Amino acid sequence: MFGAAAGGRPLTVEALHQVTINSVVNDAHALFSSDRLAVVTSDSRVIIIDATGEVLHEQTFDEPQRFVRVTSDGCLLLGGGRDTVRMLDSDHQEGWTQNIESGCLHFDADESGSCLVFIDGSRTVHRINASGESSVIPRKGEIVMLCVERSGKGFALANDEGHVQIFDRHGEVLWSVDTRVGGIPDRLHDMLLLEDLSLVLGLESLEPTDRPEGENVIQIIAPDASIRRTISLPTPPTVLECSGDELLVGTRGSEVHRIDLAEIDQAESDELSVPMGPINMYEIRSIARTSAAFFIGSWFYVNRRSESTSEASKDWEFEHTGYVSHIIAFAEGSVVAVVGDDQNDYTDGQTISLLDPAAEGTEPQATVPEDLMEFAAEDAAALEAKRADAGDTFADLLTEEEQMALGSGLKTSHVETEDLLSDLGDALKDLEDMDMDSEAISFDTESLIEDLSIDTQRVNLPPVCDAGDDMELEAEDDGTAIVVLDGSKSYDPDGEIEKWEWRRRDGQVIGDKAKIQVKINSGIHIFELIVTDNDGASTRDSVEVKVR
Repeated sequence: MFGAAAGGRPLTVEALHQVTINSVVNDAHALFSSDRLAVVTSDSRVIIIDATGEVLHEQTFDEPQRFVRVTSDGCLLLGGGRDTVRMLDSDHQEGWTQNIESGCLHFDADESGSCLVFIDGSRTVHRINASGESSVIPRKGEIVMLCVERSGKGFALANDEGHVQIFDRHGEVLWSVDTRVGGIPDRLHDMLLLEDLSLVLGLESLEPTDRPEGENVIQIIAPDASIRRTISLPTPPTVLECSGDELLVGTRGSEVHRIDLAEIDQAESDELSVPMGPINMYEIRSIARTSAAFFIGSWFYVNRRSESTSEASKDWEFEHTGYVSHIIAFAEGSVVAVVGDDQNDYTDGQTISLLDPAAEGTEPQATVPEDLMEFAAEDAAALEAKRADAGDTFADLLTEEEQMALGSGLKTSHVETEDLLSDLGDALKDLEDMDMDSEAISFDTESLIEDLSIDTQRVNLPPVCDAGDDMELEAEDDGTAIVVLDGSKSYDPDGEIEKWEWRRRDGQVIGDKAKIQVKINSGIHIFELIVTDNDGASTRDSVEVKVR
């Protein structure tokens, strides 16, 4: 487990540098050996940042940029959102440009830039070499995933029916494999090509399977299409990374599994998977490694784990301002960049955090909001004196504004207690004098209710707000999902609901009906529902929507 401060909280670190990007970061990339990080944004910019957080270069294009890769000679490969794929040389001058009709849906390239593969909006597969020459790759079915081997030896394409084809760098088919062997529908979560063009697949069975390894597995397939190894996982795999001779697998169950690739062909090796975790309670979305540590992205957190998992005292947790999408170790591992979108369209922009991977964790500092500082500074004796002076009502502890708000929110006026008890006593005495053997016992109920209502107004019961159950959805190919927010189970016990108000986490109103439909990006979103009844009373509830 992680190093912990007093109270069981994990140790933390401060960012070395933070760079504010005033738009959504669509993609980020750096090579481990590179001293610069490239990011592309939704407002059509390319931004180059060095290890100190200094912006070295910024360039604006005519269209949003969706993908970026940094090559070993310092060039940039860019995939646009509408009609262009281009290369910028190390001086940021345009090298070659390829026009496309419908933007990039998938994009990857090797470290040298000699093998770039992308899929356009019409699902056509394109390959581009280092000179900018392109060719169309025949595809089989609807392509949903691609990956390129790091040194450029080949690439792989996977379609929506579980068929995977492996190509050489020139686009010739080498071999293929079907993941749905025996009719078992497997969901392919991630894949990568090893240097020898062995294929690694992260699979989740969508139906009960008789596979001895279980429903969630890593499959390593040799270039002759034979299965080298199948490794069981407790929960579905979410991300695959290769570091030297070690395969790193992040899972939905918040674990990272280390697999020694040198041992996968040894039949006597039963325990090939060494788990780290659980990291926290959220699925793993990004992994990076330096020579001495692992950096794991899960929800808004980056967790550092030592090479030796027993060295817990050296581990820490960093909370990023956004939902972590990329963790990138660069500058020979001296800096770790954290990129993530807060999924909020109404904030000022995203922040890229640069961390020192060798930093020692410190105890998190408990902070008090500024508006509570005065309260926090008061000692117990002063508070006790204030309570004593307030008497039974504690009215002196409320501001004038708070007292007015409290008074306007109550539907009950002052009750003359003695008169009310007298009325109740008279009614009960009348009941005692009645003939209890009569078939029908009657008394003046209306008079009693009237008496009770003389000195008091009706107490309004507030509405019951129900924003629905939390949801977890799969994103479409464009990274978005359409969700229906349903608050129709809300009700008012003594009246009716007159107003519905759906809000984002930042307070922005997005709907005024019981049921609305919104389109959201991948990530975790919080929506709040406020309902108001016909007497002006309001209650609220929230729902969490997670898009994977």
